Amino acid sequence: MESLTQLIELKKVIFTFLFQKILNFENSMKLLLVIIPLIAISSFGFSQGVKWTKFEDLADSIAKQKKPIIVKIETPWCDYSKLMESKVYAKKRFVKRVGKNYYFVKLNAVSKQTINFRNKEYEFIQFSETKGLHSLAKELAEVGGVLRYPTTVVLNSDFTQNKRVVGYLNKRDFRYWLQLSEE
Repeated sequence: MESLTQLIELKKVIFTFLFQKILNFENSMKLLLVIIPLIAISSFGFSQGVKWTKFEDLADSIAKQKKPIIVKIETPWCDYSKLMESKVYAKKRFVKRVGKNYYFVKLNAVSKQTINFRNKEYEFIQFSETKGLHSLAKELAEVGGVLRYPTTVVLNSDFTQNKRVVGYLNKRDFRYWLQLSEE
């Protein structure tokens, strides 16, 4: 935590210095030379979202510290998955309140990557020449033979399924839903 505070203070000093330099420049080209690095510096090190892990790494993580797992099942084409990523998982406040109590895993429901999880290999199931589904997404997210995205699943530290919700949840509803899953 102290290193994060030091990093923030260092960035403040850099911003102040660069801002003063900008005020002294007369040439707009020199101004651009300062603004571009300023933008790069401002985005460096400020990733506030949750720390995503892989299914394959969960066993080692759980061996070190037992925590439940939040699995976000998504597809690259789902706008609600993208919205939830930016409005929930990427938020500093969400990470502060929820992030330390869970492991987070993303599962692309149309990924062709084989995943080893719960002593089983999960693979892509090809339905047609252009369509298919990952078998782990099917196992975790299917409700009544239908999959919808995003689907969020909470697994216990022994990898058994605790709870599942289908669809978009905002930060407040997501935290409330998680509290219900802890009861």
